[in-house]
Amino acid sequence: MDVNGRKVLITPHGELPGGTFLDPAKGVALDVDHKALTATESSEPLPAATLASLQAASELRSTIDAEMTRYVSTFLPSGVVTTYGSSGAGTKVVCCMSARASELNNYWAGLWLSEWTLEVPTGGSIGTLTGKVAVNVHYFEDGNVQLDDKIVFQCELAATPAEVGPAFVSKVKESEQSFMAKLEDIYSNLSESVLQGLRRRLPVTRMKFDWDKIAVAKLASDLQAAAGLK
Repeated sequence: MDVNGRKVLITPHGELPGGTFLDPAKGVALDVDHKALTATESSEPLPAATLASLQAASELRSTIDAEMTRYVSTFLPSGVVTTYGSSGAGTKVVCCMSARASELNNYWAGLWLSEWTLEVPTGGSIGTLTGKVAVNVHYFEDGNVQLDDKIVFQCELAATPAEVGPAFVSKVKESEQSFMAKLEDIYSNLSESVLQGLRRRLPVTRMKFDWDKIAVAKLASDLQAAAGLK
């Protein structure tokens, strides 16, 4: 959503008491109008515990957010990044990314969603990175065809402030590119074999089937039967 000229994702990770949502980059709560799809900074301050937790994770959060924003601007220009940070038994950073693309005149639309979570134990320099990526492609000319796919990645990651940003982006890039390569293989297989196997372009007679003629013939047959003529 647009908030004073900036794009901010509204996600479950940012949900706050009272129906507001967190804008972690500014450290403020947002009032969201879900019907109008608009958001404004709330006059209510963040809960003290939320603010303290966010500030304790700010060094890792801001480093990862800056690197991921650069990454997305290069590889998914329509993408929006929102990165959350919290602390407790350790530090947790959740980077959410969303990108949409569509050409409705050509009857297609697509959505890319990814969520990358880094958890670092207190005093640790190595964290666990878990990534969830989901994609939806919708094609609706003369039909309604959708592809939904998702994948989960997990690895260890250097989590010191000096290393975490580049290391985070490197793993995200490596994982997402392998997923994209898999999708390209799926589409190639669909176009070359699966879809052609589902339906012939023409019947074996090489002539188009006249569904309207069949419908009229059936209607006439039903009327004759109802009138006792058959």
